[in-house]
Amino acid sequence: MTDAGFVIPTRRVDMWFAGPSSQNRLTVLFRLILGIPQFIVLFFLGIAAFFVAIIGWFAALVTGRLPLWAHDLLSGIVRWGTRVGAYMLLLTDQYPPFTLDDVAYPVRPMLPAPGPLNRWAVLFRIVLAVPAWVFLSIVQYGLTFPLLIVMWFVVLIRGSMPTTLYTTYAAFLRYEARFNGWFGMLTSEYPWGMLGDRDVTPFGTASPPAFGTPPPPLGTAPPVAMPAAPPMPPPAMPPPPMPPPAMPPPAMPPPAAPPMPPPMPPPMPPPVPSTAGGGAMPPPSPWERSFASPGEALPPWGTLVLQGAARGWMIFAIVWGAVVFVGESAVQNSGQRHNGSVVQVVQRPEVSSAPR
Repeated sequence: MTDAGFVIPTRRVDMWFAGPSSQNRLTVLFRLILGIPQFIVLFFLGIAAFFVAIIGWFAALVTGRLPLWAHDLLSGIVRWGTRVGAYMLLLTDQYPPFTLDDVAYPVRPMLPAPGPLNRWAVLFRIVLAVPAWVFLSIVQYGLTFPLLIVMWFVVLIRGSMPTTLYTTYAAFLRYEARFNGWFGMLTSEYPWGMLGDRDVTPFGTASPPAFGTPPPPLGTAPPVAMPAAPPMPPPAMPPPPMPPPAMPPPAMPPPAAPPMPPPMPPPMPPPVPSTAGGGAMPPPSPWERSFASPGEALPPWGTLVLQGAARGWMIFAIVWGAVVFVGESAVQNSGQRHNGSVVQVVQRPEVSSAPR
């Protein structure tokens, strides 16, 4: 942790984004139909992931680690699902490959290597996942309707996605990948970063998202931040030397005559103003420094800062999604109560009208 209170990620799930690019309007028009084969494969992969996660949960609870075979399979499913999500959210026009491996793709999740897990966090995984799942669902509601329909028309007309919306949906997709990676016990780090990363540029400057940076090599895992070494104790200072014995003060010399003041120099002519520009720059302000310490900086392909309109869109999605989420929950609860009352009326025995 730095002096600014920012915790350095240790085993995070990172993403690399190629950035907005031109898209084929015909594939944008039929994007839902083109995604049907991917949805079918993901359905069966989800069934396999369910049973593998159960086996891995028991293994991680006993050994404190996810088995390597389970880690490889769940990592591949997270990669596949993230690529399909990027394709359906119009972040790329390249069709997702049918593979579990880490391949060259405009949106690449980078998952951490297998590592130790906290057994208590594994035991209460479902309980701990509720806040992150609710938050993910709220943002998903906010970014789906009507914003996703508006974005679909925008991409269909102009042939590419605006950078503002691209950044917003990229942050959502990265949070979803981090949630799936954490819930699948691929990492011990809780999902974060829906509002982007912390701006680590000097004060007063804007840092654009790291789109278009060279992609890391295939199979790259996020760097592991090592804990800072404890500071070395200061060397022991030797005891101060004993003061020398006091000597008698020397005899005072007789007072001298006061010196005569020097003559005043003649006044200098006023300086001639120069027409050349420039001059020395003022010293830098104490605020003009980098916010990040050397160990805090994220890799360029893992930095995603939401600023300006992109941050506004994300905040709007959170507020609007919360309204829709609460409204839908209220409607479902009222519908269940209504169905329960109807069932009670139907099952209530009829009162006989025959005379007793």
